[in-house]
Amino acid sequence: MSSTPPPVLSPPALLQQLLHFLRQNPLLLPLLPYAAGVYLWEQVGPASSILPVAILWLLALAGWIYALRRQWGAGTRGLLCLLCFLFGMLRLYDAYLPASPDDISGMLAEERRLVRVEGRLTSSPVVKQKSVNETAPDWQRVPATNGHLAIERIQANGNWYPLTGKVWLTIRGDGLTAERGDRIAATGWLEAPFTTSNPGEFDFRTWLRHEGITGVLRVKETESIDVLATPRAQSRPETDWTNQIRRRWKAFASEHLTEENQSLAAAMILGVRDDIVPDQIEQFTQTGTMHFLAVSGLHVGILVLFLFGAGRLVGIPTFWLPHIVLIVIWLYAFITDMNPPVMRASLLATFLFLGRILIRRSSLLNLLALAGLVLLVIDPRMLFNVGAQLSFLAVGGIIWGATTFPLTKNRAPVESGRLSWTMHWTGNYLKSLTQLTFAIWLFTAPIVLALFHFIAPIGLLINVLLSPLVLFMLWAGYLMSIAIYVFPPLAILLAYPFDFLLSLFRLIIEQAHASGWGTWYAPAPPLWFFILYYLGLAIFTLGRRAPFHYARWRWPAGGAVFVLAFALLAIPTPTSGLTVTVFNVGHGSAVLIEYPNGRRMLYDCGSIDGGNHAARAVENSLWNEGKHGIDSLVISHADVDHFNGAMDLFDKIPVASVCCSPQFLDFGQAAVNELITKLDANQIPFSLLQAEDSLLIDPEVVTKVLYPDSETRLNQDNDHSLVLLLEYAGRRILLTGDLELEGQEHLQYLLQKRLPVDLLTAPHHGAREANGTLLYEQFSPRFVTVSSSHYAPDSEEEWRERLPDGEAVFHTRKHGAVRFVINAEGQMTATPFLAEEPRLSP
Repeated sequence: MSSTPPPVLSPPALLQQLLHFLRQNPLLLPLLPYAAGVYLWEQVGPASSILPVAILWLLALAGWIYALRRQWGAGTRGLLCLLCFLFGMLRLYDAYLPASPDDISGMLAEERRLVRVEGRLTSSPVVKQKSVNETAPDWQRVPATNGHLAIERIQANGNWYPLTGKVWLTIRGDGLTAERGDRIAATGWLEAPFTTSNPGEFDFRTWLRHEGITGVLRVKETESIDVLATPRAQSRPETDWTNQIRRRWKAFASEHLTEENQSLAAAMILGVRDDIVPDQIEQFTQTGTMHFLAVSGLHVGILVLFLFGAGRLVGIPTFWLPHIVLIVIWLYAFITDMNPPVMRASLLATFLFLGRILIRRSSLLNLLALAGLVLLVIDPRMLFNVGAQLSFLAVGGIIWGATTFPLTKNRAPVESGRLSWTMHWTGNYLKSLTQLTFAIWLFTAPIVLALFHFIAPIGLLINVLLSPLVLFMLWAGYLMSIAIYVFPPLAILLAYPFDFLLSLFRLIIEQAHASGWGTWYAPAPPLWFFILYYLGLAIFTLGRRAPFHYARWRWPAGGAVFVLAFALLAIPTPTSGLTVTVFNVGHGSAVLIEYPNGRRMLYDCGSIDGGNHAARAVENSLWNEGKHGIDSLVISHADVDHFNGAMDLFDKIPVASVCCSPQFLDFGQAAVNELITKLDANQIPFSLLQAEDSLLIDPEVVTKVLYPDSETRLNQDNDHSLVLLLEYAGRRILLTGDLELEGQEHLQYLLQKRLPVDLLTAPHHGAREANGTLLYEQFSPRFVTVSSSHYAPDSEEEWRERLPDGEAVFHTRKHGAVRFVINAEGQMTATPFLAEEPRLSP
């Protein structure tokens, strides 16, 4: 008896499956190449001409029309892809063009200028609270108010000039009474947005460019702003009615909700996050529940369910209900400032309901592609919006999960009572919710890791727990919000359950965050990891459609790809030579030393602008290069701008040990006490260093303490700075902290000789009194770095006098972070982050 051989998945068969998939989702065909064109032009556009792209587009258009008439199936589709790809490049080029010749970008220069401008607020001003520790001074706690300002005219040098364009308005302090749509006059400093100055840092200039903003206007205080006219006075009802809704809602919430819940309610219902403190944002971020706090597609979906349920309850005809739902969700989109996730969800719902009204069905993936295509054609820069990316990925995860893990429901017994039926319904609901949550988490986890450098497994558990709570909480909130404008007495009654559910929701988030085990920080994975990861997910999905003989292997095959991806990720990155990175942390200090054996030491981690500024510079640099962990943190002295970032660093980066001098232990300083308490809580070993001690980090590198000895007691903390000398391959590096003249004299007494070095970190941030001839005659450095928030071009002559034989002085304010690499042969390379070419030292 002959058996039938199993079917073979030949390349033509796989191609047929792919074509069938595209026929089911035809809008993917224009979307994917269009998005690829937008992305490519973002990478190559500044250095390329648009003319060849335009010519190719015209040729592709003519070819596509010809192929369409000749009915060339594959050729027509190929030319359509090329057409969309080139159109994406053209569309992004057009989006970046100034709106008029009088664009404000023409007034931006390297040096900022004091101006007075008039314009209209195009976004609701948002108050951003500072994230600082408890010991920070009051001036560091002053919040900032940010918004978008469309410029109408500008006063400079006593004259008014008509201008167009948008600037990022940032005001020191809160208390601004203006709202979106108001015309204002503001006096402040106009400057170009700052770019990245440290490896792996958030690119603020590029982010503003994607928002259509070309400049920054910094205003010292709210008193420097005058409100000229409101939308009502300007006959602009489209912004006035949304502001009125917000004002009335906030007034009601302040009276009938508890103070702790008011900011949370405003964020989840209106999308207003002005009063959300940084600690609360951190709680949501680290528990994987940020999508609950930010108004997104989830909120729109819950609103749609609420509207359909309420509509059927009051007896609205089935034909008219989708029309009413569409009107309400677009009103809601306007109220929430039309942010990308809400626009995506609103468009998706619009297409879904239009298909229902027109009795046309389409796959959810095809509708998602249509929504993405519409949004990207309107504004191609939206491709780079993180919120929009994650929003589309989450829906993609739902579609992938529904395909890969089909939802199966347990059947209730034929003769079952109400309790048994309820239990079965609850079990099916939780099972479906768990499967979809797992699919979304699995689909988006690598992207979240790449963007934010953490992964939150606790989000799997807490999202399943919170989803039903959020459903009823938002329903109560929406019902209360409607009642505020329709029947206020009912709104007062509904505020009680809404407030109770908000308190319960907030308590669960706080407890999940306090557990501490649910968030893991890690470096961003490389590109090949994403390829292998999503290849594994594709195997799970495509294997399900394959014949049984092959489908049964999808789990071992997909699992093998995952194991390979994570195994390759675990291989340590090879290192060679000694690398020293002096970060730009403003007025502060953070120097990372990477040894040839792969171990790392951090000398100081602090900034006068807040410890998190220094900690982020170190974290981003390590994560950007796929590295994680510090073997030793050495603190030079007890000034907070040299160690206040350590507390933030301990929460995200594993630190094996901390070292300082005995003089650091000044327990009269609150910041020192806080650091010691943090070390004890994290069980990090703490040791004291003094002159002649050595750190045994790498046998090839001498890491020696030159100063101070245990008996040194001077008048200032600066003069107790721990001075480190590193020697490798015939090169010397000297790290000086804030050592001033008295301490330098003691150091000279201990050394009793000249000691030429190749790199010296200028003491006390380059201050004149700490950088005299005594220091530079003794050490004769080739390179000097100055870590400060100020740079004065006229000081260059002074530095040349101090370094007659030196090669370069690098100011972090001007050059950004500076990286020095010494190879095994002793060749030394200095590379400023904001410079074009590295410098070689003979």
